[in-house]
Amino acid sequence: MTRATALALALAILATPAAADEPSRSLCDVPAEAARALIEGAWSGASRVSVETLDTSSMRRAVERVRIAPEGYVSDATALLRDGPLPLEAPGGPLYDVDAVDDLLDATESADLADALSDTPCGPERLPQLRVALAEGDGIRVEATYVLIPYFTDRVLHLTEATWRSGEVVVYLTAAALLRPDPG
Repeated sequence: MTRATALALALAILATPAAADEPSRSLCDVPAEAARALIEGAWSGASRVSVETLDTSSMRRAVERVRIAPEGYVSDATALLRDGPLPLEAPGGPLYDVDAVDDLLDATESADLADALSDTPCGPERLPQLRVALAEGDGIRVEATYVLIPYFTDRVLHLTEATWRSGEVVVYLTAAALLRPDPG
């Protein structure tokens, strides 16, 4: 697997826009299924990605564009590589607490994203957390956590932790992005 393929596979997740005339609102204590409906649509944002192999390490930036469909599916630029959109699931409880979010933001040199979300009245434990499950295929073993944490109706934090194994190649990827409604 090439590094470009690993990076492309890693940039998958979601988000969506609030109506232009609707003010942003916090999603503290909103159930995951209700939050998913509130974030339907197109989202985009700058992503910071840490890519490591057994002998290399690099930090990259990318532009992430995703669409959340009303049926609860997420698609992005890598949808064709995955045979289409993936379902957005509610994992049944928080996957990330404040410390875990901070650790990922530090790992991707994205601590400034915490400032963009600091006006939230609660921490990630009380926010909906939505996950995309990535399937294995074509001799590639994937262990990945792709999580969207909608802090507000107009701001979604996208976190990715993934490991790809194919033969002797192992790629570790950590990514963070603040997604905002994509006007289009």
